[in-house]
Amino acid sequence: MGTKLLCIGLSALAFAAGAFARDAPFHKLTLYVANQSFNVNPVDVKVTIDGVKVAEGTFFAGYGRSWRRYDVRLAAGRHVLRALTRKGAAALKREFTVTGPRWVAVAYRNRMPSYGTSAVRHFAFAIRDRPFGE
Repeated sequence: MGTKLLCIGLSALAFAAGAFARDAPFHKLTLYVANQSFNVNPVDVKVTIDGVKVAEGTFFAGYGRSWRRYDVRLAAGRHVLRALTRKGAAALKREFTVTGPRWVAVAYRNRMPSYGTSAVRHFAFAIRDRPFGE
């Protein structure tokens, strides 16, 4: 009898997993990452979504801004993107919702001090439901 319950339990679990997969479509997220600071050049950047690394590397500032593209598949729903640089001394955390294809840009910036203020090291974040430039 224990075996029969186990089989029924596994069948129910498999059915539930299949139903969940059908109810949670995946969407394409196109991530662009760049270094826009000639003050910290190059800079190390690591980007995660929901704790999973999706981009990591050494990014050089360039006059064309040298954007790197990463294609990610995400389930519909809420997600958390984090960006971190040790050398650039900045971090970012942004929550966003996916309901269809998304385009995201993350850029490291280091604004020089002016008028007695200190330099501002940070990440810029933008998200759109259509490609950038449209």
